[in-house]
Amino acid sequence: MRKSDLDDAVAALTELLKPAGTDSVRDVLADLMITTQPPGTDGLSFVQIKTVVVKLIEDYIPFLSHVPADILRSAARQCVERSKFYPKPAELLEFATPAINERHDMRRRAEALLRDLAKPKAKPFVQEPLDVRLRHLRDVYARHRNLDKANRYERDLAKLENRAPVYFELEQVHEAPSPPQEQPAL
Repeated sequence: MRKSDLDDAVAALTELLKPAGTDSVRDVLADLMITTQPPGTDGLSFVQIKTVVVKLIEDYIPFLSHVPADILRSAARQCVERSKFYPKPAELLEFATPAINERHDMRRRAEALLRDLAKPKAKPFVQEPLDVRLRHLRDVYARHRNLDKANRYERDLAKLENRAPVYFELEQVHEAPSPPQEQPAL
C-alpha cells in the first residue's frame, strides 16, 4: 500500500466523520415528520403542529448535530422501518453510533498504517559466509577445550577450502607419579 493511498483514505474518512450541523439535522428531522407522527400532535391544528415540530427539532439538534449527515439519514431510515412513531434522539443514536465507531476505527487503522510506513525499515539480516561461521565455531570450541566439536568444524572447513584438516589434539600433561601411600594397618 502506498503512502498517498493511505493519505487519501485518512482524508476521506475525516471528511466522512464531519458533523452534520444544524441544517442537515433539520432536513433529516423534517423528512422524518413526513413519514412518522410527531409526539403530542394528536388533535392539533396545522399551525399548532408546526409550532410543536419546530420546537421538537430545536430540542433534537444539540443531541444529533455531531453525527455525520449520511449516518443520521441512515439511522432515520432504520427508525422509520422499525416504528411508526417519531424516534427519540436516543433511538437515532442507537443506530448511528455503530456506524460512527466503525468509521473512527477505520481512520485509526489507516493512521496506524501511515505511522508504520513512516518508521525506518530495519536492515535485513545478512548471514555471514559459511567459511566465516565454521572458522568462528571451530575457534570457540577449541578455546573451550571441546575438541571433538572443534575438530568436526575443522573437518567441514577443510572440505570447504579443499585442504587437509588440521586436527586439535589434547595436550598430554605428564604428571610425576605420586608416591605410594601407606595403608594404615588394620
